[in-house]
Amino acid sequence: MAAHNRMLTFAPESGNLLEGTIVNVTGPCFDRSQKFTCRFNTLRFPGAVIDKNRATCVMPRIYANGYIDFYVEVDGSNDLHWKGKFLVETPFTAPELVTFPESDQLKREPQKLLINWDYKNLTLDRNTAVSITLWGYRENTITPSIHCDPGSSMRGHPC
Repeated sequence: MAAHNRMLTFAPESGNLLEGTIVNVTGPCFDRSQKFTCRFNTLRFPGAVIDKNRATCVMPRIYANGYIDFYVEVDGSNDLHWKGKFLVETPFTAPELVTFPESDQLKREPQKLLINWDYKNLTLDRNTAVSITLWGYRENTITPSIHCDPGSSMRGHPC
């Protein structure tokens, strides 16, 4: 992929700052043997070439909101001429990609949570295992806080 100061074509063009948005990049002549890296401002995150016209990566957690620079690197080239602007959204403004059909997430101490999502937002393989970590938001003091339930982490991934 030669650099010609061209804008990237990618979708979606925004993601939740809490991470996990799959970003698909459309490009000229990707090669599966190439190392593909997405760069969100200064954060490099490994991606994968899907086919000659598409590569993908997962957005990392970003402690900012608003537009940031988005680049791709191929084979560690640090070739930053392929670029775009990516909108980092707060959880309140990001599209809801996970739903709770029974509204149990609104209860103070729910006994269970039924969670739905479109698997294609995470993977192309319907049988891929997922890791779920529960996060909560609490305003019981003047300073709000975000909490993670370490017991909800699966496969040894701590919060």
